[in-house]
Amino acid sequence: MKIILLIILLTGALCTIYNPRKGITILLLYILLVPYSSFKLFGLNIEFNYITGAILFIFTLKHLIIEKKIMFNNFEKLLFLFSLSIISISLLSSSLPLLLSLNYIKIFLLSNLAIPIILNRSCENYEDLKYILKALIFSYIIMLIYSFACFIIQDNPYINFMSEVFDVSNANLIFLKHSRFELKGKLQSTLSHPMTWSILNGLLLILSITTRKLISRYTYYIIILLSLINTIIINVRSGIYAILIALSYLLIMHSNKARLIKYIYVYALSFITLFFVPAIYKYINIAINLININNFNQEGGSTLSMRYVQISEAIRIAFKTNAACGLGFGWCVNYRFKHGDHPLLLSFESAIIQILIDSGITGLILWLFLFLGLINIGFRRKCYIKNEIIALFILYISYILFTGIFSLNFFLIVFILLCKYNNYILINQSNAEHSCDFKFSHATHLNL
Repeated sequence: MKIILLIILLTGALCTIYNPRKGITILLLYILLVPYSSFKLFGLNIEFNYITGAILFIFTLKHLIIEKKIMFNNFEKLLFLFSLSIISISLLSSSLPLLLSLNYIKIFLLSNLAIPIILNRSCENYEDLKYILKALIFSYIIMLIYSFACFIIQDNPYINFMSEVFDVSNANLIFLKHSRFELKGKLQSTLSHPMTWSILNGLLLILSITTRKLISRYTYYIIILLSLINTIIINVRSGIYAILIALSYLLIMHSNKARLIKYIYVYALSFITLFFVPAIYKYINIAINLININNFNQEGGSTLSMRYVQISEAIRIAFKTNAACGLGFGWCVNYRFKHGDHPLLLSFESAIIQILIDSGITGLILWLFLFLGLINIGFRRKCYIKNEIIALFILYISYILFTGIFSLNFFLIVFILLCKYNNYILINQSNAEHSCDFKFSHATHLNL
């Protein structure tokens, strides 16, 4: 099995150099469908992040040879400045050893930025975009169906098998034992952790809603239904909050007042009617309890008052040592690795807490700069999917405020695809306005 995985990785790597569209698609499907990033084969440690780093280097070298110079687009310039700033802040941090901090930075940058940059370079025209989107949505449907099947059988055979292949402890057994308000188990589908599956479910849901014209109407409805069901049964409360907030925003922005009132009336009437069906009422009650933030301390998690105490403690720790630059990138991860959960901060369950301790006030400003820069890229041209892009940011930012920095790579992947899709609409609309006889070229570049 490990040999097959290595062949898939090498095929993806080679295709990315000679056929970028197919290569990046293979790599994207790999991170969606293979739960773990590293394994040992013939005494060698095969690390997915190092392979993508090598691909990025060769990819850049290829462009240098062909074009005689390296041209960075706005997206790549932003990520380069962000990476350079993180390294600079770590040089000024005082608690965590510099080499250890730089190692955490290397892991973070390779795992979160390499694939998005390769995707941005590989998806250059409409045919590329359509090919990648269809592959992702097909994989998403598989993940949704499999996740629901795992909920029915209360087991995850695929993760059990892959845990043996990768020689790692089977966390699936721990997640399935988790129970919250009669809802048994936390689901992870084909991924290594329920938290990852929860945010990915929301991100791919927004991607599916935005690009629904590329899929059939019935397939779209099936995705919506399965996604909303999975939002609850994944059993990650932060994901439920984030998805509900993002979808509520989309519903409000895409509905006129009359239609919005009709939707609210129909949903309210349906909700009240379902209360009279005992079997369904049980799950409605579970959903209400999951959403109720005041129940956090009853079934695990942190209440709002606990969050306030945790943020206050994070501020105290940061200001005591180095308020400007924090204790060093990776300090929170390193603390948990050595000591387990913190007495007050627990698992450092908020992006504010993590960034403030790791990188101080400068780090908070840097992350704000990253998100504002991405928004500027998304809205730099006329934006036909403005609300969808805003919903994407609402979803991800609200999620990491409850959980910490999580799955930045998936967020950037979906962001790039949405921007490319908007550029396709923009070019198509522009050409249609200028000439009724103009036929849109699928080879037209969609660069950010």
